[in-house]
Amino acid sequence: MSITFTKNLYAKEEVECALLSAILLNQKETALFWGLELFHSGYREEVFDYLWTIYYSFHASVNPAFEKYFIRKLSDESMTRTHVLATIITNLCTKPYTTDVYVLMNSSPTLANAPFRTWFETKDYESIASHIMSDAFDASEDNMDSIRDIVLDFYRIKWYRAMLLPSPKICLKMRFLSHIMQICTTRVYEIPKKNRLNMSSKHIVNLVIPGINAEPRHALKIACRFGINCSNTLHLFKLTRHQEGVDIKKCYRGEWLYYCSGAPYWSEKIREYGGTANVETWSVEFESLEKEEVFMEKYWLEPDEQSREVQDMSIGEIPECEEDGVMEFKTRFGKWDIVK
Repeated sequence: MSITFTKNLYAKEEVECALLSAILLNQKETALFWGLELFHSGYREEVFDYLWTIYYSFHASVNPAFEKYFIRKLSDESMTRTHVLATIITNLCTKPYTTDVYVLMNSSPTLANAPFRTWFETKDYESIASHIMSDAFDASEDNMDSIRDIVLDFYRIKWYRAMLLPSPKICLKMRFLSHIMQICTTRVYEIPKKNRLNMSSKHIVNLVIPGINAEPRHALKIACRFGINCSNTLHLFKLTRHQEGVDIKKCYRGEWLYYCSGAPYWSEKIREYGGTANVETWSVEFESLEKEEVFMEKYWLEPDEQSREVQDMSIGEIPECEEDGVMEFKTRFGKWDIVK
């Protein structure tokens, strides 16, 4: 796996981690910045799929009604897509959440040898998750219904919210695990109603960050408003920058255009001027010197010429994730968890 830089030369996966952390920490302005960085880098639909993944991994268990609100906003033609994005992010920042699904998805517990119903009786959520996420489990409607029937019978529930899958890019097994944990959570405790109401979009329209128009060599200085690890949480994630053979500083300072070429924003600009990425030389080659010169005049960001402060916004040091990073994540963010 290699690094892909966004429009303003942040590593894409690190922007996603920073967006997640900002949402959980209720840092609205920071979360909007990272969400819009993904959006303006060309990930205009992918960023919404990622917000769905965040919702099902953290918020769905204690905010089941928000799902229909999310869907309704996505189809609201009276709003721009950036406004919809800002609305969803701002609302997620205010919602209570659990880390249950995220922890279960990122752990590797041993599957207990017991009947499925016994796992609910003993609150063995790790085995429930391992079974659902295993290759052996076929996520067909019949198989999911059989598990759901066991859960509903165990908790003596006669009505439940239908499981939706608003995007085909969402992992079905992850969505089903979230659905099952949602049923379990409602029978463990009553979540306070604080912050249950969805924020009206008219109150957050001014939070949308405008686009940046500047000479290329000044763009990063203006656009990079937050350091990638400003939340001091990225050490909780396994990042590509820490893989053997990856030098993010070299990628940023000397080969940045090649590592940007995977982002839709940069890919479009490169193709427009006849450029192609060369995987052997880690560079972008243009059809002619004239086209290359015009491209450089319009888009050459000169990251290696930026101040140390500007460079550190993107490539500042981040400690490597420890083996117990998931449990540290749970300790820091887990509040309403039922997985102990």
